[in-house]
Amino acid sequence: MTKEFRALLRAVTNVGISVGAVGAGWIVQVGALNAYRCMVVGNAIAFACSAATLLLLPPVAPGPVMGGPRWRALRDRPYL
Repeated sequence: MTKEFRALLRAVTNVGISVGAVGAGWIVQVGALNAYRCMVVGNAIAFACSAATLLLLPPVAPGPVMGGPRWRALRDRPYL
């Protein structure tokens, strides 16, 4: 992946998290049962849209396997 694409992906993720947090905060502030139900239905719709988008993507062949130690992180005790 290019740096530009990763930066765009990070920015879109941050915007999505921000919008979701604002929406959830508003629903918690309202505190009505119907608001919670709408939040659950909205979440289900978002997951369905994500699944539909994923199914519409073209298949991509796997890239070549990189060489090197496979379990390097498990050997690093301070990291674990």
